[in-house]
Amino acid sequence: MKRKLTLFALVLAMVAAGFASAQAQTDLESVSPLITTANLNGTCGFTAVATKVDPNSSNYLAPDSWVGTILFNGAGKATANITINKRGTVQNFNITNGTYSVNADGRTGTIDFTSFSPGAPLLKFVVTSNATELRFINIGPTDPTAGIITEVVAGVCKF
Repeated sequence: MKRKLTLFALVLAMVAAGFASAQAQTDLESVSPLITTANLNGTCGFTAVATKVDPNSSNYLAPDSWVGTILFNGAGKATANITINKRGTVQNFNITNGTYSVNADGRTGTIDFTSFSPGAPLLKFVVTSNATELRFINIGPTDPTAGIITEVVAGVCKF
């Protein structure tokens, strides 16, 4: 019993130390922005999954998988090379006319590929892991008839 109590105390101390460390990092990150549009500069590799929403029913179609790179130029321009497996059909896209911006908080922002073609994604991102990765979801475009975003996308892009 004494051994179990000692083990429990040790585990509890480790958890508390981990929480204190995470809290310190959170406090540090809340003081100053991690990134700006100007210093978001470089290439990250990403994986993402997408599910097409059928606005005429509550069913979803088969999911798609995405891999590729996004290049941020430090001046608000984003280019992407994307390979998508859409239910067994592989498609490659080279998007050269995207834009991006970082919000004043230095942690969130937007990547806009909608000028590439109708239906291209508008992504919202959050910076994580000491600015070594972006986690993103699509926030548009909205289908004008259905009034919803018809493709749900979520992914991680690592520098």
